[in-house]
Amino acid sequence: MHVTCDPKKVIRISSTSGTTGSPSFTGYTQKDREAVNETGSTAPIVTSGGIGTFELAEGILQRGEADIVAAARASLADPDWFLKTYLGRGEDVRRCEFTNYCEALDQKHKKVTCKLWDRIGVDRGERRLVAPEWEL
Repeated sequence: MHVTCDPKKVIRISSTSGTTGSPSFTGYTQKDREAVNETGSTAPIVTSGGIGTFELAEGILQRGEADIVAAARASLADPDWFLKTYLGRGEDVRRCEFTNYCEALDQKHKKVTCKLWDRIGVDRGERRLVAPEWEL
């Protein structure tokens, strides 16, 4: 792998390995981080792709594989997942199933929602356009 970096910019690495949290996931981010470091860049590394749990994100940060973790689909599935985890209510987090429902809407330039929202408190045939509220 050859990586060219501008040390004044943030470097984003998409590290989807096919299965969320698989052992190869961390191998990809670590190899990417090493390749960037070899260029002499000190730019922050942002990683994304298949990060569906707080534990996976925290592990990436603790191992130094990235400086920032982006978790768009997890955040879309449950916008309160950070708060729920912080409060020790991880069991209440609505977990992304990585079905590409949201991606399909985005590709059609429609309002992006999560398939998991549609199952909660809405009659069939009607799409929820905001995440369901979570009570503390």
